[in-house]
Amino acid sequence: MLTDSRKGISGISYNHLNLPKQVTINGKTISYTYDASGTKLQKTSDGVTTDYLDGYQYQNGDLQFFPHAEGYVTGDDFEYVYILADHLGNTRIKFTDLNKSGSIEAGNEILEESNYYPFGLKHRGYNNITLPLASTYKYKYNGKELQVEHELDWYDYGARFYDAGLGRFTGIDTLSDEFFGLSPYNYASNSPIVNIDLWGLQAWNVNNKWNDNYIQQYRQQLRNTISFLEKEGIEFTCEDLALELLITYAKDNELPFKWETGSQSFDASSEEYDDFKTFKSDIQEKTGARDFARNTNTTKIEYERIRPGDVVVLTAEGKENPNHIQVISGLFKDEGVLKGYNAVQGNFNWLGRLGSNNPESPYYMGVPIQRGFYSEELDYWNNYSEKKITYDFFKSHYRKQTRKYNFSIWNK
Repeated sequence: MLTDSRKGISGISYNHLNLPKQVTINGKTISYTYDASGTKLQKTSDGVTTDYLDGYQYQNGDLQFFPHAEGYVTGDDFEYVYILADHLGNTRIKFTDLNKSGSIEAGNEILEESNYYPFGLKHRGYNNITLPLASTYKYKYNGKELQVEHELDWYDYGARFYDAGLGRFTGIDTLSDEFFGLSPYNYASNSPIVNIDLWGLQAWNVNNKWNDNYIQQYRQQLRNTISFLEKEGIEFTCEDLALELLITYAKDNELPFKWETGSQSFDASSEEYDDFKTFKSDIQEKTGARDFARNTNTTKIEYERIRPGDVVVLTAEGKENPNHIQVISGLFKDEGVLKGYNAVQGNFNWLGRLGSNNPESPYYMGVPIQRGFYSEELDYWNNYSEKKITYDFFKSHYRKQTRKYNFSIWNK
């Protein structure tokens, strides 16, 4: 955004991080200063300078407030103000116990009440009282600071500024190439009741549940994750690679993850596991290829409906149970018709049993990630890593199932 005639904004200049340096609004200016990482250090407007220092906020050199665990401390007498926030982190009520009675009196100890429309615009026309101890603290919707100077009314999310009146950010999302189905200016994937945007980069599900946004993101980030694991030189059996890609993403996004083998159920939220490394090692050691065919873990889908992140469960000829897993990393289509897929894999798990299935064991039989391409039309598997082509791959060598993860079941 460069101008906004609605608000009288005639010009906005940006720095190298695409953060506004100066906003000209109705003939007046608001100037911002940041450090090299983009953290806001100072704001200046109409001779008033606000300095930001790790939660301590100063105005023209005078301390305005500093945070405590449940709110902030402000005023000449260092009054403790407490904040009640909703599930989205919105500041709803500020209160304090001025007379130290141990109870809150509605008349002068409830300092401010704020209610919001879904995209953050504050309700007006009622509960308009804001008492002095609440006036300096401008952190409201999602707990972000409202820029009130000259009625700019933008929220500072860190990576971008947000206009609640529009329900849109004022700058382009630097991660927009990962969410090509959404506007680069969208807020919270257009679902502000269950999502928030922590820093103005991507939506975060406040309920910590798998939804369409997280599933899409998992699929889109798959190639980058594979490349990272390759650079790290980590070795895998086939099922361990599939689990690594999935459960690491679940951990990084604080999403639920459950898995069942023939003899044990694994739940990442269980008190049995006090750290993620132990959980991941335990589940990888005890999971085999056959467990990817369990309906509690995956659901069978038609080949034509596969997408990146889905798995191909392979059963060798003459075998009863699956013994190999491939993770689909890309699709090849011709005029909309699926002709084949790119996939990654680790070592065959029957080789793993000759050594150890435990990734922590020195006898672990993992191998570096192998990439390849399967042609449905010609029925061959081209293993790029081994420079080997296997013809009649499914006709003579394997039976295949294409399956997707039961993301929604893990939410229960």
